Amino acid sequence: MGSPRIFFIVCAVVLGITLCILHGALAGLPGRAWSALRQSEAGAATIGVNLVRWKLWAFIGSSAITAVGGSLYAYQVGQVEYSSYSVDLGLVLIIMVFIGGIRTAVGPLLGAGTLVLLPVLLQHVASEVQPNSGIGQWLVNNEAELAYAIYGLLLLLVLISSAMGFGVWFNGCFASEVG
Repeated sequence: MGSPRIFFIVCAVVLGITLCILHGALAGLPGRAWSALRQSEAGAATIGVNLVRWKLWAFIGSSAITAVGGSLYAYQVGQVEYSSYSVDLGLVLIIMVFIGGIRTAVGPLLGAGTLVLLPVLLQHVASEVQPNSGIGQWLVNNEAELAYAIYGLLLLLVLISSAMGFGVWFNGCFASEVG
C-alpha cells in the first residue's frame, strides 16, 4: 500500500465491512440480547439471556474492532509507542463517540468526521480573514483552543438534547440503534 489513496480505500473497505457486520449483529439475536442487558440485567436473566455469554461477546467484538483499527493506525504511522496514546487522544475519542451518538452504529463516524473536519474548517476561516486584523491574528494564534471550546459546546449540546447525538438525524437512513 504505497500511496495514501490505496490506504484510504483499504480503510474504507474495512470500515464498510465492519459496519455491515455491526448492523447484522445489532439487528439479530445479539442486538436483542445486548438491548435486554442494557435495560435490566436481572430482567434479561429472567427471560433466559445468558449474561456472561453476551457480555463476553460484546467484549470480544469491541476488542476485535479495536485491534483492526489499531493495526491500521500502526501501519499508517510506521511504529507504535506508548507515547502516541495520550490522555488528550483518549478524551477526543470519547468526545467523538458522544457527539456522534452512543446508541447508533454510525454515530461515532459522524462524531469523528465532525472533530476531524472542525480544525480544517477553522484553518480555512482563519486564512480567509485578513491576518492583519485583530480577529484574524486572534484566530491564527488560538485555533486549537477555539477547537476545544467548540468540542465542549457540541458535547454539552448533545448531552443536554439527546444521548443519540448526531446519529439521531440519520436513524431512519442507515443507523442501527445499539442496545
